[in-house]
Amino acid sequence: MTTRLRRAAACLAVPAVLLVGACGTSTTPTASSSGTSGTASVQASGGATATSADPTSGGATAGAHTDKASFVSAMKAGMADVSSAHVSMQLEGQGQKVSMSGVTKVDSTDPAMQLTMTMAGMDIDLIVLDGKVYVKGIPGAAAEGKWAQFDKDSVVAKSMLESASGADPTRMFDDFEKALTDVKYDGPETVDGEQLQKYSVKLDTTKVATGDATSLPKSVDYDVWLDAKDRMRKVTFDLAGVKADMRMDKYGEPLDIKAPPASQVVKGQG
Repeated sequence: MTTRLRRAAACLAVPAVLLVGACGTSTTPTASSSGTSGTASVQASGGATATSADPTSGGATAGAHTDKASFVSAMKAGMADVSSAHVSMQLEGQGQKVSMSGVTKVDSTDPAMQLTMTMAGMDIDLIVLDGKVYVKGIPGAAAEGKWAQFDKDSVVAKSMLESASGADPTRMFDDFEKALTDVKYDGPETVDGEQLQKYSVKLDTTKVATGDATSLPKSVDYDVWLDAKDRMRKVTFDLAGVKADMRMDKYGEPLDIKAPPASQVVKGQG
């Protein structure tokens, strides 16, 4: 497996408390939800609607959660029936920039996602579907313009499938439940014209860190914005000079993730 392929696999793990430790500050991903045609596909719909918080409502519309238990339980309840989400992330610092955006099925037991990343001079497309991983844009994985397919038992697929399940926003709740040490309700704040509820939280990274845990400080401060249904909509942090901005929206919106056409797929190398 090429170094670039390993970096791409590592950086796809979305839970932010692990991101810098897993990827290092030299890489950052970008994803988009542009469609591709193929025979295999997954569709997700239903659950919580994509309706946002009411920007005209004042105060703590979702209730002010001032302790770890109420904060985490509220987010879990808000996501209980959500089947899908749009996710995006921007990382910038130490002369590097990474961006990612795309769509994910909210189901860690049967992950599916479609992302486009920009990192380390590469524009990478990724599809995870039916236990297979399709990657385009990483030198050495496949001929230019072709999709490299990796079966679920390959090293690349295992890494990226784990990352795909990490793109499920509910996985961050597990990190919060293990590692949250402080919660402060900051009040309502308008973000992109929408009123959300802002919280400042502190996490103990020693309780959740994987990968190169030595690169992480013992604690990290996050700003978290919830909507009126207690769904995470924005998360930011600044760690070792790297600024991160994650957005989650369009919860419950129908998805149609498809595998690339067979004529454009080759067996991946690595």
